[in-house]
Amino acid sequence: MPQLLTIAEASAYLRVSRKTLESWRGKEREPRGPKYHKIGKHVRYAAEDLETWVKARAVEPKGF
Repeated sequence: MPQLLTIAEASAYLRVSRKTLESWRGKEREPRGPKYHKIGKHVRYAAEDLETWVKARAVEPKGF
């Protein structure tokens, strides 16, 4: 079973605000943040999904 993090733990892991995570989940538009799980009324993030999402955003610097 994956380790599930609360919103506070996920925001600390990513070093973004809880408000940013909420915005990334998006209600009016397509979500653009990491995958999340709805467990009843609670939102949880799998630690491995956060790692995958961060790695997918790596940018290779271009040479001069």
